[in-house]
Amino acid sequence: MKNRPLFILACLSSLLLISPMLSGCDQVNTFVQQFQPAGLPELKEYQLKEFAESITVRVTTTKSKSGGSGTLIRKDGSRYTLLTNAHVLGNKEAPYRIETLDKKTYSASVVESVKFSDNDLVLLEFVSDSNYATANFPNLTKINASKYFNIGEKVYATGFCFDEKKVNFTTGTVGIFLPKNLQNGYRIGYTNAIKKGMSGGPILNHFGELIGLNGRHSYPLFGDPFVFQDGTRPSETEREKMLPLSWGVPVEILAQTASQFLNPPSQTLTGLPSEIATKAKQIAVRIERKVGGGSGVIIASHKENGNKYTYYVLTAAHVVETEQDYTIITPDNKRYTIKPGTEKKSASSDIALLSFTSDVNYSVATLGNYELKDNSYIFVFGWPISNNYTKPISLLTTGWFLSPTKAQIYDAKDVFSLQDGYELAYSNMTQGGMSGGPVFDTQGRVIGIHGQIETQDGVNIGYSLGIPSKKILSLIDNFGIQKEWLRVETSAPPFPEKEEVDNILQISLTIAKLSNQAKEEDWINYGNQLWRFGKYSDAIDAFNKALDLNPKSSLAWYAAGLAVYAQDNYVDAVRCFRNAVEIKPDFYAAWRKKGDAHDSLKQYEFALNAYERAIEESEKQNQKDFALYWRKGVTLKDLKRDPEAIIAYTKSIEIQPHLYPYINRGNFYSDKGDNDNALKDYNEAIKLDPKFAYAYNGRGNV
Repeated sequence: MKNRPLFILACLSSLLLISPMLSGCDQVNTFVQQFQPAGLPELKEYQLKEFAESITVRVTTTKSKSGGSGTLIRKDGSRYTLLTNAHVLGNKEAPYRIETLDKKTYSASVVESVKFSDNDLVLLEFVSDSNYATANFPNLTKINASKYFNIGEKVYATGFCFDEKKVNFTTGTVGIFLPKNLQNGYRIGYTNAIKKGMSGGPILNHFGELIGLNGRHSYPLFGDPFVFQDGTRPSETEREKMLPLSWGVPVEILAQTASQFLNPPSQTLTGLPSEIATKAKQIAVRIERKVGGGSGVIIASHKENGNKYTYYVLTAAHVVETEQDYTIITPDNKRYTIKPGTEKKSASSDIALLSFTSDVNYSVATLGNYELKDNSYIFVFGWPISNNYTKPISLLTTGWFLSPTKAQIYDAKDVFSLQDGYELAYSNMTQGGMSGGPVFDTQGRVIGIHGQIETQDGVNIGYSLGIPSKKILSLIDNFGIQKEWLRVETSAPPFPEKEEVDNILQISLTIAKLSNQAKEEDWINYGNQLWRFGKYSDAIDAFNKALDLNPKSSLAWYAAGLAVYAQDNYVDAVRCFRNAVEIKPDFYAAWRKKGDAHDSLKQYEFALNAYERAIEESEKQNQKDFALYWRKGVTLKDLKRDPEAIIAYTKSIEIQPHLYPYINRGNFYSDKGDNDNALKDYNEAIKLDPKFAYAYNGRGNV
């Protein structure tokens, strides 16, 4: 079925810390200036709690449940780096086990290239395609603690207590900052009540910036931890003030030893991708909420009330679905509050419009309203949620657009992916937080709004999805936007030159490799990325790694089937999809693809049986998939069972009108000399797509 004409097409004992405030022991008066970064808001306590918990992980080993905590500090593709105390690992051997806030566990290994000497720090890394927050750092270009916290300043510390399942969040103040480090790098004394197991957890200031790690609790029972690295000791009076405090290792040691881990990696873009990113940063906005957030784009403006402008921001409706205040953060880092109930939403599409007023003259997007061509290069821009609190890093991804007509009935995992206005499917890698962000063509015009990713049982298998500008423009009147406030262009862009294509491919094919400790779902997600970009052999290797870990993974068998099918290896595709449905009999997407593989082998009876089983399983789940009836009709036609094929085409149209079943049914009527009904079907196809040449050809023949 894969190679048929378009109209019948078929076919991823802890050391820790606590205490009252101290003002002594800071023998050098360095705490003169309160640090507040320009444009960085002071977070509320509930925001600090949510953020601190989101970057805190539990660290254990596979052989022992004892251990401590860790702090996520960097995300590079699917590879995460975390900072913890060396004593958390102790003499325990790898692999180390990381448990994130969502209760997922990962195998981690030590970053051997970074040594912290005698300081109680160590870096670990693990791989995951889930989106986790990472720490934000103060300005450490000049390594001077006075620049990022003050004596008496409130601080917040979290960690996984040894005998508790959830993260423990504590508040306190900085009591002391020593003029030099104690042994193992300890220097920050603070009043937070730290418990055993919280070693390695973050200490944050009131901007949500990481200033240090928990490491030693108050009133140590054994030994004398109050010895400086040069062998000297504090006076007895000073020691008495130090005893009731918790003690942490300052983050400046990380800056001195491995400054490359201080900030999330930024993209290195050249050529056309760089131009698109520059344009995106002028018109895209972040949308902040209590938990998480999203992206958006300024699509219209008009001037009123003197020098005031009203701006209209388009985003995905699910970004602003809860009753709460939202904050739009514009390209100049200004913040505009959006009150709940003021947004406008579409009843038929996952689209929302927000508006704000400002005396700043912001740039406005140009919308592209034209027929998109299959395999056109496109770009998606937004702010991944893992960077969404205080110092977000934007992301531009590239990929290929899939024809809406073809994607809906063939490329998408199932037709239900392309509902609520979602008519765009594309290969771009996207992350949580990018919802509502703009989708650009190669001329920097907004051709859609990104919204979601295809998944199956929580694992990414399929494409990224968006709502096209054409659909959005049809809703503009309902949003109260006048057309003269918009900028719209209707010409399709030329295909980019080879040099530009090379620049596009360079960033689209940058996929972080997994470690040998990766889990089954990690390998499936990784393989799905490779599959999207046509690296089918590498994708199959990844899916086989998942199957090595779990031979009964229906998702891995299904994903492997997609990859071998894309290589025209229909025999192995049948085997993969058969294994998937034997393990999970209600997996109707796998039944559908099994039918496609049989059809490509001209095994029409087997294909028909698979399509009928797919229909049965989907309707048990209250899902009526018109594409399954279309597939059934095509196969019945191949079996010379024309009357049954007509019934299947008609059922497909009743569920949801689409070009292909109209064309197929029109062809049948035309062959039988029923010109009236043939003409009706070709006309209906033309209504759905006025540029579908085959429908005109059929009508001309009639």
